[in-house]
Amino acid sequence: MAHSIARAKVKDYDQFAKAFAAKAEARKAKGCERVSIYRDPADRNSLLIYMKWATLDAAKAFMGNPELKQYQKDVAGVVDGPHVTFYEDTDVTRTN
Repeated sequence: MAHSIARAKVKDYDQFAKAFAAKAEARKAKGCERVSIYRDPADRNSLLIYMKWATLDAAKAFMGNPELKQYQKDVAGVVDGPHVTFYEDTDVTRTN
């Protein structure tokens, strides 16, 4: 299992949310299994986006797509980022 964490600043959250929702099926088709979006309480247009992926290769391929980057800027209103970090599961699971 792989995970991506992206930090981004958007011009307008509502604009971003609509554009992000429009890509839900594309993310799912490429192996995205879960998405959570968190907003900074001090700046509601500053976001942290967590995604769970089937594989690291799928995550990197989707997030690295140049067309997606253009869409993020032109349609979703991303003005800074996304700054993406990728992680893989370890063989150790802890509950606390």
